[in-house]
Amino acid sequence: MARRADKSGRKRRLLAAVASAALSAACGPYGETEGPAAEASRDNRRGASEYARGQLTSAEQSFGSALAQSATIDDTTGRAVALLNLSRVDGARWQHDRALDRATEAVTIASHDPALHGAALARLASIQSLRGQHDDAIAGAREAVSRTSAVDLRRRPARRLTADRETTLAFTLVRAGGGHCSEAEQVLAQAADHYGRGAPPAAEAALAHLHGQLALGRNRPAAAQPWFARALELDRDRGRPLDVATDLESLATCAERSGDSAGAASWLLRALAVRAAIDTPRQAVATVGRLAALGVATPQIEGQLAVLRSEVGDAATQPPAPAVRCN
Repeated sequence: MARRADKSGRKRRLLAAVASAALSAACGPYGETEGPAAEASRDNRRGASEYARGQLTSAEQSFGSALAQSATIDDTTGRAVALLNLSRVDGARWQHDRALDRATEAVTIASHDPALHGAALARLASIQSLRGQHDDAIAGAREAVSRTSAVDLRRRPARRLTADRETTLAFTLVRAGGGHCSEAEQVLAQAADHYGRGAPPAAEAALAHLHGQLALGRNRPAAAQPWFARALELDRDRGRPLDVATDLESLATCAERSGDSAGAASWLLRALAVRAAIDTPRQAVATVGRLAALGVATPQIEGQLAVLRSEVGDAATQPPAPAVRCN
C-alpha cells in the first residue's frame, strides 16, 4: 500500500513538473510574482488569450509589452517567447516578412533551450512555407522534429510535443505539394499515433484541416469537405475565430472546385462575417474578391470592401493566399 502511495506521489510530482514546463514554453519560465519577469509572463498570458479570441491588436500590444519587459532584464528566453508570439500575430495578418524576421531572431536567441529552439524552428518553417520557401521550410521542420525525437517517447508529454512538430512538418509538405504528398500522409499518420487517444481539440482540428488540404492538393474536393467540416466543428467549440474563418474559406474552395458556386458563396459570406469581427483586413479583402468573382455583390459588401481597402492599401491588389492553417 505504501509502495502504491509512493508511486502515486511520484506521478503527481511528474505531472506538476510537466505542467510547469508547458507553462514556461508558452509564457516564459517565470517564478516571480513582481518585477519585469512577472510582468512579461502576465503579458504573454493575456496576449495568448486575446490572440485566441481574434483580438490581434490587443494581443500585439500585450506581446510587445512582454518583449520590452524581457529586454529590461536581458532575459533571452522571455524575449524568444515574446518574439514567437508576435510572429504568430504577424502571420495571422499575412504580414509574412515581419513574421519571418521575428521568428528568425527567436531561433537565434533560443539556441540555449532545446525545447524553445525546436518551437522557434517550427514557427520559422511555417512562415517560410507560407512565403513559398518550401525547401528551407521542410528542412527546418525536419530539424525541429529531430530535436524533439531525442526525448523518451514513452512519456506522453514528449510524444505530444513530437506530434506537434510532426504536424508542422506535414504542413510544410502539404504546402510544397507535388511529390511530397505521400510523405505528408505518412507524417500525419505518425503525428496521430504520437497524439494517441484523447488528442487535444486543437491538435485534432489541425490534423483534420491538413487532411483536407492534402485531399484538395490531390484535386479531391469531395474527400476534403468532411475533413474541413470536422475542423470547423472543433474550432467553433474552442472559440477560435481565426481558425473558424480559415475553415469556412476552405469549405468554400471545396464547393468551388465541385462546381457549386452558390455553396461557395454561402461559405464565403459566413467567413466574411467572422473576418469582420477580427483584425484580419487582408484576408477579408481576399474573401470579398472571391465573392465578386462569383458574382456576389451587395451595397453592404461594397461598402465594407472600401473600408478594408483603405486599411490595407496595396495589399488589396495582391492575390489571396491559400486558405491554410499557420501553426
